[in-house]
Amino acid sequence: MVNVLEELDYAVQIGVLATPAIAIDGELVFTALPSEKRLRQTLQQRIDHSSS
Repeated sequence: MVNVLEELDYAVQIGVLATPAIAIDGELVFTALPSEKRLRQTLQQRIDHSSS
């Protein structure tokens, strides 16, 4: 988790222009708060991809 107030340069570097925003492994994935279902799906896809 990155506090954009403390890490503004990093937040801008990965493309965070507004909050809430969610980045996974340094990649901006959501620019708004996703539904719980969508967040879980995305996280599971990342887990599945990284373990294959």
